[in-house]
Amino acid sequence: MYDLIRKKNSKTLSKDASFKKIKHFKRRDVVSFAGQISKSMFYVRSGMLKLYRADSNGNQIIISIAKEGDFVAYYSFISHEPEISTSECMEDSELLEINYEDLVDEVTNNKILLHKILESACFSLKEVSISILNMSQCSIRSRTANVFIMLMNKFEIKEGDEFPFRIRVSEIAGLVGAAYESVIRTLAELKNEKIVKKTLLKYTVLNYGKLIQIGNRR
Repeated sequence: MYDLIRKKNSKTLSKDASFKKIKHFKRRDVVSFAGQISKSMFYVRSGMLKLYRADSNGNQIIISIAKEGDFVAYYSFISHEPEISTSECMEDSELLEINYEDLVDEVTNNKILLHKILESACFSLKEVSISILNMSQCSIRSRTANVFIMLMNKFEIKEGDEFPFRIRVSEIAGLVGAAYESVIRTLAELKNEKIVKKTLLKYTVLNYGKLIQIGNRR
């Protein structure tokens, strides 16, 4: 039996769930594909995934980042329509596979699980809405700043603390929704201005206040 949902203080919110199918994925493994019908949804027990669509040039436009405690591949699973995004692991991840029968049985006795699924869907909708607004109104510099702000808020990272995960420039470009070369130039500017720094593939935000100012500009 596995504790399914946990508070940030690690106290268990729900009773042990009946789901037993844990799957292990390596970085770059794809969990679900856009355009396919998903027969299962997945709960992220550990790790990190990116949810993206490919544009006409094959570039990844990242819609959302999923972390521990999030659900992925639930759109097709619930709506019975083709999945709208591809879910790919950004690092080694452990996922709990949930089939329809198990979900119905568990939700009947576990209202917290139902709330968590709805909460995850609402947060994803919010992220997509903000992303669309940013792409239509904000400069690449502003959008890049907002990507760092979003990651800091999502993973509860403080100013001066190194990000606990690696993220590639191509993935930042996918989140920004801009060309790789443009994002490289913007990141170089932010590093030269001592707003962010990079060690290998890990970033640290040095000046959160300045980042907020840049993110608020159009």
